[in-house]
Amino acid sequence: MNPSEQCQRARALVGQGRTDEALQLYDRVLEAFPDHAHGYADRGTTHAMLGAHERALSDLERAMAMGLRDGWLLTTYASVLLALRRFDESLRCFDLAIELEPGHPFAYNNRATLHIERGDHAAAIADLERCLDFGPDEATRQMLERRLQGVRASLAKT
Repeated sequence: MNPSEQCQRARALVGQGRTDEALQLYDRVLEAFPDHAHGYADRGTTHAMLGAHERALSDLERAMAMGLRDGWLLTTYASVLLALRRFDESLRCFDLAIELEPGHPFAYNNRATLHIERGDHAAAIADLERCLDFGPDEATRQMLERRLQGVRASLAKT
């Protein structure tokens, strides 16, 4: 069994909405290859998508403890911390994710959510505008513009 191929298969299952099967596959992979950091990162991301924040944190922290560090992992980790309302830690992780991969629009979008939660509308606007600078597809552009309009309206009320 090749753990990378199996994780790719599990990601495909997640994409098909078959998350239970994907999690079972990740469990088998990690049982056979307990040092496969990407497997923990992937399983943690799946848990995060399902709202299982504590499980997500455990897997993501394990992947990072094994030396895995990239923008996606840190953005996912920061997003889980945000969901748990651990704002200061979340901000540090978003900032690090952007430092590692400044071309990662998902980090800016999610950090904008953090700024909104904290009431820092100017910072949220800057992050959403940065997302638009990446030239997203039409549906994403429209979603970002709606968010931006809403944040600007909130800022005008204060």
